[in-house]
Amino acid sequence: MLRPEEIMIPEFTRGFKGYNQQEVDNCINTLIMHYRELYFRYAETEEKLAAVAEKYKETSARAGEAMNGVKQMSEAIIADAQDEADRIVSEAQQKADLITGTMKESCGSVLSSYVDAFEEEKRKFIEFEQKSAAFRETILDAYKKHLAEIQEQFPAITADDIKDIKFEAMAAEVFKDNLQTVREQPEE
Repeated sequence: MLRPEEIMIPEFTRGFKGYNQQEVDNCINTLIMHYRELYFRYAETEEKLAAVAEKYKETSARAGEAMNGVKQMSEAIIADAQDEADRIVSEAQQKADLITGTMKESCGSVLSSYVDAFEEEKRKFIEFEQKSAAFRETILDAYKKHLAEIQEQFPAITADDIKDIKFEAMAAEVFKDNLQTVREQPEE
């Protein structure tokens, strides 16, 4: 931009029919005065702009530092959150392992108790079968013995004579006697 001193012209050349010197000087003086005012405003604006640019640089630098601080803080927060999440997952895994272990022990104990109870019932059932077989043998032996006694007592009885005998009543009597005998026997 031109300085006001550069547009000041000390003299005009005069021609025969030249311009009125006083009017030219007044016009130039008015222009110089307005130009001087604009020049000073422009200079002030340049200074203000330089100050604003300097503040912008400072603010930018501080904003960059603040952004770095925020970035570091957010990275630290994320790292802390990850550590906390890892801790929570680890604790949950430990609790799950403890619960699983307890459940396995409990199931093992229940299963063992069930197997023991099953084996006891199986033993009792086998013992019952053995006693039942012995009881059947005892009954059969008793029937055979009674039949032999009957044949000894009544050797001349024929098949027609046996028709009239009430075998069901006799069998009930024999069964009752043998049951009493089995009950009185001590258990082995």
